[in-house]
Amino acid sequence: MKTNPKTPAEALADRITARLEREKLLAEDRVSRFSAALASGKLKAGDWRLAIEAVKPKAKPSTE
Repeated sequence: MKTNPKTPAEALADRITARLEREKLLAEDRVSRFSAALASGKLKAGDWRLAIEAVKPKAKPSTE
């Protein structure tokens, strides 16, 4: 059974989303959906902002 090779847009979207996930800028549960939307060119500035803002940094303990 042959699988369809990825398009250049899909390959690039995979690399971008993998990096965002590795840098903890994209939640694991959003990676595949975000990658597909990125590859298809359907993301807008607000989509990027929401995806990044959805990952909340862990609060550092107070030293006081």
